Amino acid sequence: SGLAFAAANGLSSDRIGDEFVVVVTGTLAARTDVVYGTSFPWGGDAWADAPSRPSWPLAALAGLGAGAAALGVSELLAGLLPFAASPIIAIGDLVISLQPPGAKQFVVDLFGEADKLLLNLFIAAVALAVASALGVLSRDRPGLARLGFAAFGLLALGAALRDPLSEPVTSLLVAAAAVLVAIAVLGRLL
Repeated sequence: SGLAFAAANGLSSDRIGDEFVVVVTGTLAARTDVVYGTSFPWGGDAWADAPSRPSWPLAALAGLGAGAAALGVSELLAGLLPFAASPIIAIGDLVISLQPPGAKQFVVDLFGEADKLLLNLFIAAVALAVASALGVLSRDRPGLARLGFAAFGLLALGAALRDPLSEPVTSLLVAAAAVLVAIAVLGRLL
């Protein structure tokens, strides 16, 4: 029964001396791992030593999920907390204020009244793409991925602090919650 399970799920094993070498591929783990152990790999402690490096598409999806969760939490908190700035709108306002003269009028002429909506959607798409890239980075360097999420949290906080109507404490809570959620979700998914 163990060998039938192994064959059905893309597992193969070879005996080398007193050790088993198990190669895991296919749909079972959605990754390829090589496991070395002294006990039979389908019962015992051989699986406990298996490397847990996900494939890059799964890591990208995990990063995307972490980024989406962080954006969702930050927008929810910005709506619930008094005088908290929305990170997407704050970064949009920062982008608008840093545009060269004439660029704003060009964008308004090009997109009409939907210019701000398109800018906010573009900011959300870029944030999700960066989060996906941070998910891939976390396969090899999880500390750098966490720093990347923290850097984007600081960017959102800096943009929110430029808004005269936002309170620094609530904006800090929104940014910190987004960073913590992104790191926690990415860690859980990977």
